[in-house]
Amino acid sequence: MFTGQAYNKTKKRIRIMVSIPVYDPQGYHSRNIQTEFTIPANEKIRIDTTDNYALDPSKGEKPNTAKATYRVDVF
Repeated sequence: MFTGQAYNKTKKRIRIMVSIPVYDPQGYHSRNIQTEFTIPANEKIRIDTTDNYALDPSKGEKPNTAKATYRVDVF
């Protein structure tokens, strides 16, 4: 689940994409948890999204937020 707030100070709409890698118990990369949201120009939003493929800690899956990647597109 991704929660928080974001503020777009620019005069253009922006889209932010976040991707966090998930590793299995043996340390192999198994997939990514991802979300994206769009913020209108000069607006603030609340972020409350859930990835369709939730993390399953009972299977030993672990996210590595230190390796998170971000992409920002400006429109």
